[in-house]
Amino acid sequence: MDIQTTIYVYLPYIEELAKNKVLGEWEALIYLIHNGDLDNIEYERGEMIEMLEEKYEEFNQDEQLVKETSLRYYTEMDLNEWHDYDVKVAKEQGRIETMMYLIKEKYNENAIWLNECTSKQLDEVMFLYVCNKDYQVLQSVLN
Repeated sequence: MDIQTTIYVYLPYIEELAKNKVLGEWEALIYLIHNGDLDNIEYERGEMIEMLEEKYEEFNQDEQLVKETSLRYYTEMDLNEWHDYDVKVAKEQGRIETMMYLIKEKYNENAIWLNECTSKQLDEVMFLYVCNKDYQVLQSVLN
């Protein structure tokens, strides 16, 4: 029978523990992952900590690996930022297309001019639409 243990750690609390006591091996491991080093704290040395410190030193000595990891990190960050931007643009475009459709159905008018609206102007057009204002009133928001 396998027993699985799940431990939840409130990371900022590890700082408080480190100030007040000697950290056990698991606590020191969590502190190391959270802060990147074990300087200025007291902790029990164990196999895991020694292995991680050794691997960390090997990693830092391999300049090519450090460069590749940094490049990968910044590339992923860049992709995430672009994804967020694309989602924002797509949502705005969806709002415009929805309003174009609603205006076409209600007023039987082409509302291509909505593409020129700012987000705030589009909000105003939506509000006026819900208030059953005339097509000319909706269109006047752009002017």
